[in-house]
Amino acid sequence: MICEVCGKNVPRLRKVIIEGAVMNVCDDCARLGVPLEEKKAIKQTSIHRVPQVKESKKQNDVLDENEVLVDDYGERIRRARESRNLSLEDAAKKLLEKKNVLSKIERGEMKPDKDLIKKLEKFYSIKLTEKISSVQETTKYKKESLTLGDIIKKE
Repeated sequence: MICEVCGKNVPRLRKVIIEGAVMNVCDDCARLGVPLEEKKAIKQTSIHRVPQVKESKKQNDVLDENEVLVDDYGERIRRARESRNLSLEDAAKKLLEKKNVLSKIERGEMKPDKDLIKKLEKFYSIKLTEKISSVQETTKYKKESLTLGDIIKKE
């Protein structure tokens, strides 16, 4: 076997790391690098950044428990803006919001958050939320076949 550093023909080679490269070298040249076995023993700790999971908020969670965003919020905002003869750019500047955000809200592609709803309601003097009453819905299931519970109740 031939040493990769000096070129000597030796019966046994050692694996050594020399300047970042793993090389097969003789005993004389092995002192030039770090033996591969020692390199494995040194454990490198690496820091991995764990991506934060962004919790999505449901619209009902954003507003109060008894308030919900009206279905035609985009149309109401657009009509209020047009009645004041404001362009989308002008409204965005006055509201300190991006034009694209307002555009998506008016088209109904995006629901505004609680703070933006209040800002829009105050700026346009419109109501975008409505109060809901807590009504419990009872769902009746149509039974098409008998279950064990039905048989026990009949007896």
